[in-house]
Amino acid sequence: MLEGELETQVEDGPVFRLKPGDTLCEPSMALHRATRNVNPDKPAKILAVHLTPIDAKELVIPEPEK
Repeated sequence: MLEGELETQVEDGPVFRLKPGDTLCEPSMALHRATRNVNPDKPAKILAVHLTPIDAKELVIPEPEK
């Protein structure tokens, strides 16, 4: 997390609040349920690094409609 604050949830885990300097490592193929900018008046900036197999076909898997 570079600037601002985000709340995020991975799979059915807890909601995390990330602040500048925080890091989050998600397991491979985990469903990223939600991400929310905590302060709508201050943009959040993140640095994301994605490591994927060379033969990966989908990086985003939509959640089934309910």
